[in-house]
Amino acid sequence: MHVFFKARITLWTALITALIAGFVVLPAFVLASQTPAAPSRQSAAVGDNPELWRLGFSSEGDASYSVVIGRLISNVAAFRSSRGVSDIYYIFPAAAHTVQVDSARMHILTSSGTYSGTASLTLEVRDLAGVLQHSVSAAPLDLESTAAGSWVDFTLSPTAADLLVDPGEVLLLHATFSDGSRDDLDVRPMFEVSVK
Repeated sequence: MHVFFKARITLWTALITALIAGFVVLPAFVLASQTPAAPSRQSAAVGDNPELWRLGFSSEGDASYSVVIGRLISNVAAFRSSRGVSDIYYIFPAAAHTVQVDSARMHILTSSGTYSGTASLTLEVRDLAGVLQHSVSAAPLDLESTAAGSWVDFTLSPTAADLLVDPGEVLLLHATFSDGSRDDLDVRPMFEVSVK
């Protein structure tokens, strides 16, 4: 009889020990399984993970970064030939670290009116004062002849340095109306720029 009780106590002790261990080990296992894996050294480097830039600020006639103060950020630009200026900009937020443009494309939501001159659009890098540093696009897009309703890719410069945006610089779209402000062209595009 004594052996029976001793075996039972040993069994209960083992069961309680297993339960206590389960309550300690299981939460630790669950937490460990939910903790993200440490990033690899390569993917942890700043600028290695691609991101999409879609939001910016519209500015008529002024490319300096100070014009964005107090303006609402939007995912749609407004390029209108009748605004009293020859140049209109869609300015992305300034880069905090050096990024490289991988691709850029435009989707015109609506387009109406005409322009008697050439309405061209280029992707550029400028400093915070609005001074042109270099062009990212190899050739401008024609705002008037580009059809609405589908994505159009910018052809990027073949020069690697032209694809970089450094701290103290901004990436922007620059619409130029060759014959100045006139007529009634009104183009409303969205942009998607992939940087890393």
